[in-house]
Amino acid sequence: LYKQESSLGDTLSGELGVASSSFGPGAGRPLIRGLAGPRIQILENGIDTLDVSSLSADHAVTVESINASRIEILRGPSTLLYGGGAIGGVVNVVTNKIPRRIFKKVTGNFGARGNTATEEKSGSFNANGSIGNHMSLNASGYRRETKDYGVPGSQNRNDPDHGKKGTVKNSGTNSGGGSIGGSIIGTRGYIGGSLSRSESKYGIPSKEAPKIDLVKNRYNIAGELDRPVVGFEKLKVKMGYSDYRHTEFENTGEAGSVFNNQGIDSRAELLHRPVKGWKGVVGIHVKDRDFSATGEETIVPKTNSRNTGVFLIEERHWNNFHLDVGGRYEHASLDPKAANNSRKYDLYGISIGGKWKPIDGYNIGLSGTRGQRAPAAEELYTHGAHHATETFQTGDQTLKKETSNNLDLSLSKTSGAIKWKTNFFYNYFENYIYYANADTDSNGIADRVNEEGTLDSDGKLLVQNAAQGGATFYGAEAEIKFILKPKVLDLRLFTDYVRAR
Repeated sequence: LYKQESSLGDTLSGELGVASSSFGPGAGRPLIRGLAGPRIQILENGIDTLDVSSLSADHAVTVESINASRIEILRGPSTLLYGGGAIGGVVNVVTNKIPRRIFKKVTGNFGARGNTATEEKSGSFNANGSIGNHMSLNASGYRRETKDYGVPGSQNRNDPDHGKKGTVKNSGTNSGGGSIGGSIIGTRGYIGGSLSRSESKYGIPSKEAPKIDLVKNRYNIAGELDRPVVGFEKLKVKMGYSDYRHTEFENTGEAGSVFNNQGIDSRAELLHRPVKGWKGVVGIHVKDRDFSATGEETIVPKTNSRNTGVFLIEERHWNNFHLDVGGRYEHASLDPKAANNSRKYDLYGISIGGKWKPIDGYNIGLSGTRGQRAPAAEELYTHGAHHATETFQTGDQTLKKETSNNLDLSLSKTSGAIKWKTNFFYNYFENYIYYANADTDSNGIADRVNEEGTLDSDGKLLVQNAAQGGATFYGAEAEIKFILKPKVLDLRLFTDYVRAR
C-alpha cells in the first residue's frame, strides 16, 4: 500500500468512484458511487467486520488498513458472494493474520508515520515465521495517536468567535490493536485461526463535542482443501466471531448511547472443475448477529438478525470475450426481543457481465446486476436520541426490502505509454431506504426536539424518520495514466461524478 490515512475511508478516497464519509479523523467509511452505510460491505479477508460502522457516519470501521497487504474494491457479479449488504459494492481488506504458507526464515515489516497537521504518531509491525515444515505463525500490531488537527483560521468560519482558532476542537484520536495467528499447512491445504483486539477513542468535531470509546475482540478460522471430492478443485471455509461494544460520551463525560454487537459470519465455497468451458464456485453463507443500542432509554431493542444465503458464480472465456454470470438466494429474519414484531424477507440477486477485447490493449465491458437487501434492525426499530450526530431517529417496522437495478459500461486501454479507462453507470432503486428530516416550518427549518423526543424550539436534536421511495444514481468515472518511466514513475489524472435523486 502506497497510501495510508487514519481511516479506511480516507485511505481509499481518490480511487475511482470512492469517497469517504469522514466524520473527523476517527471515523471515515468508504462511499462508492454515492452509496454508503449498509449498501457497502466492509470485509476483512472475506468475512464481515461485524461492527456498527454502517449504522452512522460517526461510527469507525474496525478493520485497520495499516497492516493490510492489499485492499480490494469489488463490483458486479462477484458481490453476490457476500449478500444483500453488498448492493453498492464490497471493500475487502486482505491481511496475513492467518498464514497460508511455510516461511523459510522469519520475515516481516514495520512502519512509522507522522503528520504535522494532526501531530500524528503512528507505528505498526507485521511478522511471520514457521516451526518445522507444517506450522506457520503471525503477529501484528499498530498504534496511532493524533491531536486536534490544525486549520487556517477559525474552526467555524460562520462564527469566528466560537472555538479555538487554528485547530478543530475534539478531533483527536487514540487507537491501537494487535493480533496473533497460526496455521497447520499440508500438501493439500491448510487450517488456521487468529485472535485480535482493537481499541479506539476519538472525538466528534461538532458543537456538542461527544467522544466515542470502542473495543472489539475478534476470532477467525479459515482453511482450504484441494480436491475435496470428485468434480471439485478446492474447498474454502471461513468463519469469524466478533464481540463489539462502543460508548458515546457527552461533553460532560456522562455516558450516552451504548452500542453492542455480537455476531458470527461463516461461509463455505466449492470451486468446481471446468464443465464445457465453464468454471465457477458454489457456496453457502450464514450470518448471525445480536445488536442493541441502549442509553437512558433503549434506542434499539436487542435484535437477532440472521441471513442464510446460497450462491453460484460462473465464468467462461471465448477467445477475446469473457462472460461472468451469478445468482444468489438469501433468507433474512429479524427478531427483536422486546416485542412480537419480527420480520422475514426472501431476497434474490442476479448478475451478468461481459468483457470484449476488440484489439490487443483495448477492452469494452458491460454488466447488469439486480440485488436486494433487507432493512437493517436499526432502520426498523430505532427510536431515540443519537447524540454524536445530534439527531432523534425513528425507524419504520413496515419497511419493504430494497432493490437495486444497476447497469455499468466500461471502456479501457491497458497497454502502451498512455493508459486510460472510463466507466458509466446507472442505478435505479426500488424502495430505497433513507432517513428523512421531519416536516419543516414556514421558514424551511426542520423540527427540533429534546432528548425525550418532545418538540422544543430550543431542542438540539434534528428529527429524522425512516422512509422509502424510488431513487436514481448515475454518473461517470475517468482516469488517464502517463507512464513516464516504466515501474519507476508515472502520472495519474482522474475524475468522477455522481448524481442522485
